[in-house]
Amino acid sequence: MKSFRSLFLILVLSAVSSISLGQNIKDQNGKKHGKWIYRGKDKPGLGYAANTIVEEGVYDHGRKTGIWIKYHKDGKTVKLKGNYLNNRPNGEYARYHSNGALMEQGNFGGNKQVGSLNIFYKSGKVAFKGNFDANGKETGKIIHYYENGKVQAEFELKGGKPTGTYSQYNKDGTLKFSYKLNNGRFVQAVQNSTNAKPVKYSKPVSDDVPPKVTNPITKGVTFFPDGYNKVYNTSDEIWLDGNFRKGQLYEGKVYIYNSSGILKKINVYKEGKFHSISQN
Repeated sequence: MKSFRSLFLILVLSAVSSISLGQNIKDQNGKKHGKWIYRGKDKPGLGYAANTIVEEGVYDHGRKTGIWIKYHKDGKTVKLKGNYLNNRPNGEYARYHSNGALMEQGNFGGNKQVGSLNIFYKSGKVAFKGNFDANGKETGKIIHYYENGKVQAEFELKGGKPTGTYSQYNKDGTLKFSYKLNNGRFVQAVQNSTNAKPVKYSKPVSDDVPPKVTNPITKGVTFFPDGYNKVYNTSDEIWLDGNFRKGQLYEGKVYIYNSSGILKKINVYKEGKFHSISQN
């Protein structure tokens, strides 16, 4: 009887403590309200340890509001920090690499990506610069960068459609190729003038082809079926990086991760076939 009373007292004190802290409680209508902290045990499908913090923020009677933060699997390093208004992303947000370095910085308005978007390598160097109009469509000049700071690809958009000249460069800054576009359609190839030495590839080690992409995740950036793209997985990690032909990776890298989201290896593809394994 005494042990039962002790157990009951512990449960009551635990409940009172939770309420007094104002965390993970619901209003009289059963809707989440106030500060909420989700841990691995609350979201078992994400692969976090049971007591590790996954995300935290504030609810206003069932609707996300204010600053919400998601964490990497260590439960300490911020993965995503952004503002919510009436359960919708609104205002500035930032994503971070697992090493804590800034990965992505942008804005949401009216449930759309708006304003500038900047993406960064783990080293802190700029990987991408672009802009979105009030309707959530890419507009103006778009630039992809190599990690050495050289431009990798550049083009312009109007109303979300590529126009003008699309150009791609080698790591040393020399032109690789370019072509003209109008209203998102190929118009004419531009004669390339470059002193870069032609790349000679050794024989592929197998006939394995890159994975097919049906719904590419590009974080709002225009996907070029025949051009340079970066495609991400559902965990916001880079998956495919390189030149595509007819919507499939032709020359570039495929990033392979384990179940914990840690990079295992990078498969390199040349001319549409598996070529080698890279470490970076």
